Amino acid sequence: MITDFENTFFPGEENYNSTGTTIYSDVVDTVKTGDAYNQLYLAMNNLKGTSGQLTVELQTSDSASSTLLKKRVAGQQPPNVTITSPTVLGTYKLDAKKGSKLTVLLPYGLKRYVQLKVTASASINSNVLFAALTPDIDLR
Repeated sequence: MITDFENTFFPGEENYNSTGTTIYSDVVDTVKTGDAYNQLYLAMNNLKGTSGQLTVELQTSDSASSTLLKKRVAGQQPPNVTITSPTVLGTYKLDAKKGSKLTVLLPYGLKRYVQLKVTASASINSNVLFAALTPDIDLR
């Protein structure tokens, strides 16, 4: 699977601000509004396992909070950024089992900013998840 840092929602090693059973990913800035000619995939992996199934919302918006201007640095806590007035493009389920994977083609309707909202039945920490946009879906 090909991934790059700028298209990564949850790198897998960072702890994000959590509200207990709901966490929000980094905001990915696609730079321009609109759908790509070759659609990307959303690839997600439950690295350590969770106490319950996860519900993943793929959200998109034309605007994001002003703290988006801060650049994330590898290995450091990202800024607490959320998109404003999000549209939900899709809702998916990710199994609780360690190593569970989710791969879906991005639905049409993408706006400039994209974020994941992950909800669990019990408290969750984002360092158990990896999620990114990728042109391929080989998740070995």
